Amino acid sequence: MASVPRVIEPDGTLGGVPDDLVAWLLAHPRLEAREIDDRTSLAGLPVRIVEFRPTGGDVTLYYHAGGNFHVPPDVTVRQYVMSHPEGDFVVTVGLGPAPAETEGAVEPILDSLQVLE
Repeated sequence: MASVPRVIEPDGTLGGVPDDLVAWLLAHPRLEAREIDDRTSLAGLPVRIVEFRPTGGDVTLYYHAGGNFHVPPDVTVRQYVMSHPEGDFVVTVGLGPAPAETEGAVEPILDSLQVLE
């Protein structure tokens, strides 16, 4: 779970966080991505869900001072993009190369999340 301070544009340059992070992920030319509508909130906050995997090698998506967030090849990732008054943040779940096997284990963890103010 993390805030997204900056994005790494598809051309490798550092960019600001787009107004619609889910739309940015869906349009990313190096991701095979789709939006999932199976949940409308997470930890009491509105959420949109996007599932994606790289199309041709490692893809770096977000800048973080401690190390950039990237997705290795052959890994499916699901991100829960949560709207918050202080700025959007994401919960990232790595589903690995076999998403169907991992999916069931994720729901109890998501249901236990709380946002403390």
